[in-house]
Amino acid sequence: MVGGLQLSLTVALPTMLHVMCLVSVRLVGDNSRPNAGRLEVYNDTEWGTVCGYFFDNRAAQVACSMLGFRSVVLCFYAV
Repeated sequence: MVGGLQLSLTVALPTMLHVMCLVSVRLVGDNSRPNAGRLEVYNDTEWGTVCGYFFDNRAAQVACSMLGFRSVVLCFYAV
């Protein structure tokens, strides 16, 4: 499953500022359930695993939202 987040921000200042970010994430490694697995981020033409350090429930909520899920059930870091 691949998710994406596109952010567009326009600020009314003396000059217009337009920012657009595109981030893709996916869950891999647990084919038995579509809502579980290792979180990966697409960066510079390749997929990489997200490090568990400083990754909390708030970050998990953002990732779940990007993947189309409504909420986080369980977030943990496994070695």
